[in-house]
Amino acid sequence: MGKGTAIRGAMTRDFIAALEQVQAGLKDSVLRQLDPDLRGEVESVVGIGWLPFEKHSAVNEAARKVAGDRAFQEVWRRTMLRTFQQPLLKPIVDGGVRVFGLSPRTFARLTPTAWGLISRDAGDLLFEAQSGEQSARLSLRNFPLALATSGTFFLGMVGVFEAFFEATGTHGQVVLAQQVPAEGRAVYELSWQ
Repeated sequence: MGKGTAIRGAMTRDFIAALEQVQAGLKDSVLRQLDPDLRGEVESVVGIGWLPFEKHSAVNEAARKVAGDRAFQEVWRRTMLRTFQQPLLKPIVDGGVRVFGLSPRTFARLTPTAWGLISRDAGDLLFEAQSGEQSARLSLRNFPLALATSGTFFLGMVGVFEAFFEATGTHGQVVLAQQVPAEGRAVYELSWQ
C-alpha cells in the first residue's frame, strides 16, 4: 500500500474486539453497518500493517451510531488498555514507566511517540505539562479535515485518554476542552488524583 493517512491495523482490530467487551452483540451490530468489502478488510487486517484511516473512521462512525457516545468512548478505553500490552506500544509504555514512574502524566508524555507509531499522516499529538503533577494537556493538530468533520474521532480520544487512569490505578477525568473540526484541532485537559 502506498503512502497516505493510515492507522495500524492492530488499532482497528483491537477496537472491534473491544466492542463485544462493552456490550454483548455490539460487535455484530456494528459490523452489519459496514459495506461487505470494508467488513472483510477490517476483519482480516494485519496488526502491524496499515489500514487507510478513512476505513478505520467508517468503523468508528458505525460504532458511535450503534452504541452512543459514552459506550463509544468506553470501547476506546478498553481498546487502549489492551493496546498498552501489545508489542507495538508495550516497550514504550514499559520504558516510560521505568524512566518517569507510573502515572497518567507518563502516559500523556508518551502519547506523541505512540501516535507516531500507530498513525501515518494523521496530524500531531502534543503533550503540554501543566503546573502541578496531577494534570496535563494533549493537543491534536492538523488532523485530516475530511476525517474530523463529524467529531467522532475527537470524542473517541476521550476514551483513549481515560485509559491512562485505569492503567495507573488513579481516578481522573478527561475534558474535551476544545474541538475545531474545520481546522483538524482538539485540546484535551486531563486531571487526576
